[in-house]
Amino acid sequence: MVSFTKRKIFFHAFWITLVFLPGCITLDVEEKIVIRYESKPTVVEDTFNIVYYPKDSTSFFSQKTPEAVYTFKFWEPQFFEYEEPETYRIALQNYQNLYWFARVPVPGYAQMSSYYVDNVPNASSEKTKSYQVLNPKEVPVQYSNYRIAAELMRCHAPIDSSLSYLEKELFLYPTTYDAYILYWSLKYEKKGKTPEALAQIEQEMAEVRRNRRDNSELLEAIALTYIYGIGDRRKAYDITRDIPDSYLHRLNLYNRFLMEMNDDSRELSLMTMTEKFPASELTVRMNLSMLLDYISKKNFRERAAIFAENILNKRIASLRAAKVNTYAVRFLFNYYASIDLAKALPYVQEVLRLDYDRMMYDEITMMLFAERFADSPEYSGLAIDLANKVLLSLSEKRKSYASSSIESEVVDSEQACEALEADLKGRANYAIGMAYHRIGDTKNAESNLLRAKDLSISRRAEIFFALAKTLKNTEPERAFDYALKSAALLPNGNQSDWIRNEFSKKELRKWLENGQTLSAKIDAVQQELILPAPNVQLKTLDGSSLSPRELSGNILVYFFWSPKSAISKMLFSELQLLYAKYHARGVSLYAIDTEGNLSEVKENPREYGYSFPFAAPVSNMARDFQISYLPSAVVVQDGKIFYQNFGYQTNFMEKLEAELQQLLRLKTAQVEKEQVDSEEEK
Repeated sequence: MVSFTKRKIFFHAFWITLVFLPGCITLDVEEKIVIRYESKPTVVEDTFNIVYYPKDSTSFFSQKTPEAVYTFKFWEPQFFEYEEPETYRIALQNYQNLYWFARVPVPGYAQMSSYYVDNVPNASSEKTKSYQVLNPKEVPVQYSNYRIAAELMRCHAPIDSSLSYLEKELFLYPTTYDAYILYWSLKYEKKGKTPEALAQIEQEMAEVRRNRRDNSELLEAIALTYIYGIGDRRKAYDITRDIPDSYLHRLNLYNRFLMEMNDDSRELSLMTMTEKFPASELTVRMNLSMLLDYISKKNFRERAAIFAENILNKRIASLRAAKVNTYAVRFLFNYYASIDLAKALPYVQEVLRLDYDRMMYDEITMMLFAERFADSPEYSGLAIDLANKVLLSLSEKRKSYASSSIESEVVDSEQACEALEADLKGRANYAIGMAYHRIGDTKNAESNLLRAKDLSISRRAEIFFALAKTLKNTEPERAFDYALKSAALLPNGNQSDWIRNEFSKKELRKWLENGQTLSAKIDAVQQELILPAPNVQLKTLDGSSLSPRELSGNILVYFFWSPKSAISKMLFSELQLLYAKYHARGVSLYAIDTEGNLSEVKENPREYGYSFPFAAPVSNMARDFQISYLPSAVVVQDGKIFYQNFGYQTNFMEKLEAELQQLLRLKTAQVEKEQVDSEEEK
């Protein structure tokens, strides 16, 4: 165990050379060539001299002028730093075709002098040379050794070299709390992350806590070590439990938000984070997580509405850019539309302006509005206007549904985006056709719905049903055919009842062949419409492969998600319940990572601690199943696609479960029929 007590440190020139610390290079341009090497690092208030020797003298005439990219503090911010890196660039001067050089004054706040040379062969930011900064007593200033250690890690140097500098830093400056985090994390990794290694590190932590008398910043550093070095958020939460929200480091505040079970406490942590760090990515993630958590809870709809209103009232740019405001306005629209469509109008008025906020009101959002209004004669004109805005936006290539760096509801591929645009155009025509049908304009309704039929995948059943309603009075037999297709695609819908109520028994006898029942006819149409499922091969978390043969037999549910899609991950708890209910009844469920590597799941086993299997496709499964929205679900049985659901809806899981129940009923009936036939044969 290392004890950070006072001892003398010797700087050996040989070791310094190994880690790119050759000393201070000084250059005097008034003399012909003067280069003096010293066995000590750069001294503060001196001039930092950068020298680059090209391998070939012809490069002085053939290549671009080399530039030095340098910093005096850090290339990447560490845990206790909020500011952006201060990096600079300076062109090097040619000294008599012998070498390139530049002189850079060292500022008073410097903690190290670090640079790499750009515009040269094989230039890389990881080929950085770093020099310590000394105070007037020729002792490294605080953070200097720590900066060198962090820089060595960035450049993939051996762990031992970083640990050596961290020990020196903590001996000189026990209040460099970032150094504790990096030191313990690296030591835990070096020792193989074993229980013995953890016990040794925790013993060191206890000793430092006694020496520092449980200093709050030290406690936070220990907590951050547990989170990012050891991977135990619960211990981190327990260590900082007595520190008020307003005093917590933002990473520990985020951890408290994740670990708290009480929603009121979580909202308090979120409020503190939003006030102190409104532009932080963690603030965005917390707001997004809280909103989706409330939305997912059926008994929290009122609280979700209040929270969503608060998000919109904050007017924080980072929330708007990350689709948090978009999800908030969608929920509020649906919430009030379910009560009274007129109450939802305030959330649509902004879209009617010519200069509406395209980032917040993307094409998917406007289509949700248009489809809801299209079913109402009173608001059919508004539905047509909104759908036309979507068509205009897509035709102008001004799409705004693109993923943010934090949140995505679209599969990240060019093919998926093209499919999504086609589907949105189809949905727009569907909404326009429905609106025209509501106001009695059959001609315009039919023409738009026929266009929609050829474009939209996600609304196939709904479009067929809309065509049936539109043509019922003018072409009843065509209407009957479209209604059959809709019923075949949505066996749990009300299309069968609609057919029986809207058509006479005489008409049904005429269209049904040889006394065929309506249910039998729907089954026959279903077999015509159902597409064969592509052959897929999956890789699970443990690296094993599942072939098409191994996946056959059971009812298969493929749930398509992405680590970048919080709205997909929001359904995991409900997916877990679905898996528990139906797995023993012959339903196999796989959560398909559309990113294709499961790295997020492997790195965060506690976050993804569900019993249903996660899998990655060997080929482009999202393309093969025409998946563009996230989340999406596909149900396959006997090599055929029986059900598809594209994009999040409030009844997403209810519709999926209803389809599984229907298939299980049919499967049970088939088994019983086979048993009866077998007994009769005996």
